[in-house]
Amino acid sequence: MKSFWKDTRGNIALMAAFGLPALLLAVVTSVELYSLSVDRQRLRDVADATALAAAGQMRLAANDPVLDRARAFALSGLEGLTSTPDQPDVKFLLEQGRPSGVVVTLTARRMSFFGNLVPPGGFVISAASTALQVATAPLCVLSLGSTATNALDLPSARITATACLVHSNKSISVGGSTVVDAAAVHAVNSITGSTPANAGTGAAPIPDPLTAMFNGAGPGNCQFGNLVKVDKAGAVVEVDPGVHCRHFEIEAGTLRFKPGVHHLKNGKLQLKKGAKVEGENVTLIIWKDLDINFTDGQVAMLDLSGSQGGSGEMDTWAGFALAVDPKRTGDINLNFREIRRLEGVVYAPKVRIIVPGGINATEVTPWTVIVARDFKVEGGRALQINADYANSSVPVPNGVGNKASDGAPVRLAR
Repeated sequence: MKSFWKDTRGNIALMAAFGLPALLLAVVTSVELYSLSVDRQRLRDVADATALAAAGQMRLAANDPVLDRARAFALSGLEGLTSTPDQPDVKFLLEQGRPSGVVVTLTARRMSFFGNLVPPGGFVISAASTALQVATAPLCVLSLGSTATNALDLPSARITATACLVHSNKSISVGGSTVVDAAAVHAVNSITGSTPANAGTGAAPIPDPLTAMFNGAGPGNCQFGNLVKVDKAGAVVEVDPGVHCRHFEIEAGTLRFKPGVHHLKNGKLQLKKGAKVEGENVTLIIWKDLDINFTDGQVAMLDLSGSQGGSGEMDTWAGFALAVDPKRTGDINLNFREIRRLEGVVYAPKVRIIVPGGINATEVTPWTVIVARDFKVEGGRALQINADYANSSVPVPNGVGNKASDGAPVRLAR
């Protein structure tokens, strides 16, 4: 018995017999935890990528297909995961009832080494990510109408709006020869005809961002009532800003509006084939009772640059080139052979603006922003929208242009 207790042979084997299971447990646990750590980081990366991708698609439409594509995108990113992923949870983040971002939550499960006994039920890992639309995105064409079949009607046109959004609160009709090159094209309902790139339907309606502009008492009393007539080639007649209640009859000459706000309250604006209309640093406001008459077909030329701001009304209407009284309905046909420039907002909330064909198909007219009930461009007219916000001397009003809030760049906000 004494020899037995003093015999040390086999101690290492004995210690190994007791220590090896603990060592194996430590190794297995380390491998398990490392694998879970890798899976968890994968979940975070895929959640971030999914949220950013889905939020980016919101500029086209914030609807169920965006969420469905996001779920499929997430599952494809989780292929090869050692854990088993649940169905991705993807939903819109709502602010004041409108989608402002995307929330993605990813969960995965795996059995533990001890048959889900430790921890009970196995391992569960998850990651969540939120992507928000931030900053601003230019909104350069907004058709407010919700009743006309083709609120934005482009039977034959070339629209270049590569840095901004084109949106219709109803439908969009695109002719076979029409080219629309825009950052995004929205329609609340449908897009028929030749579908542009970056186009999507099911978008949320955009309310009139400029509705407060006509909340005042109106143009006030008439200041000018005399006839303005130009009928000689090369002749130029300049008119002061104020409230006009008179007949403009322009043929073979130029009607030049001096800097300021011009209220065309009533009377007639009669433009004939040789007429030219121009103005720098001006806002033309067309009120309900003005008679607009293009008696001889296409008028020669329109060249307007909107108010740059200042004091009084010039500050109120800063950024607007042409505005139309909301009490006025029907159509306004910009029937000019050459629209050389419309730098500033064209705002016609209850009117359909029609732009017929121009001099030739290579003519490109720089426009800044148009907000109208309905908008129609035909005859192969080429419009360049959002010409150059940053370098223009005409400011952009809040709610449109690069001060719009719809469809913006995105960022993560966990």
